[in-house]
Amino acid sequence: MDSTGRSPSDENHTDENHSRKSGDGILFGILIVCALALIGLNASVYLYERGVSEQLARSEETLRQLKGKQAELESKKKQFREQREQAERDKDAVCELLALCRSAEDIPSFQSDHVIASRIGKALMLYVPAGKHRLEISTIAANDISSSFLWRNYRRELESEQTWNVALPGNQGYMLELIGDKASDVTGWKLTASDPTFEPRQEAISPAGVNKQSHFGVDSVLYPNQRPAYVREPPLREAATNPPPLHIFSTGNYKADGNTGKEFFIAAKLYSEGPATVKATDAGGLVESDLLMPYQGGGKFELRATR
Repeated sequence: MDSTGRSPSDENHTDENHSRKSGDGILFGILIVCALALIGLNASVYLYERGVSEQLARSEETLRQLKGKQAELESKKKQFREQREQAERDKDAVCELLALCRSAEDIPSFQSDHVIASRIGKALMLYVPAGKHRLEISTIAANDISSSFLWRNYRRELESEQTWNVALPGNQGYMLELIGDKASDVTGWKLTASDPTFEPRQEAISPAGVNKQSHFGVDSVLYPNQRPAYVREPPLREAATNPPPLHIFSTGNYKADGNTGKEFFIAAKLYSEGPATVKATDAGGLVESDLLMPYQGGGKFELRATR
């Protein structure tokens, strides 16, 4: 026993207790660290799973939106296709109706915002909607030039030999006839209207006596100042500032004297007040273009005039 009264066995016992406590502390610390690490790992897994779930939810929502847009586009395509098919059926029905007309008085008031034109032999049946319109009838003569060449160049506004302008009141029907001494001759033209108060107009074509006529162009049901779908931006921007005419009638005629080979080209263009337009079903990629004004209905877009 030492001076403190503790025996060696007591000291050994104390050391053992201290060692045991130290070992327990270390073990407890290790357990705490492991627990914290496990908690951290669980938290990381939870956050990862949550992030993956949220990303998956966003992806699923994006996919639903894309599917919705795809369905909307398919619906619009179907709608445009149906509208185009319906427009063709309507056009055929209207042209068939006009084919039954034998004079301008027979042309009904369609109460439409379309220009309707259909040729029957040497006559043009024409309906113009409400508004102010001007019919320009022109003749061009050239030597030894084929019809196709003359037609292409007329579309570039070749200078006419003769030009007549007639104001056309809106919401009326008109009949433009090429007249001649015989069935194959063209000596002039005559314009009559469904309105009996309209004064008929008749003019002679100089030189008279052309024959062997060949017609160009197609029947049309169009908006005034409408541009065809294949026209691209530069002409459309010009058209927005200067509304273009509609080419509604054209015919080439060859003079009876075969030695000259002189060709006469007769055409009619309709000028209408109002902005240039394109059909909604034909707008295609132009829908997002700054060329188009916001859609206001009626099946057409108005072109934005440049400043």
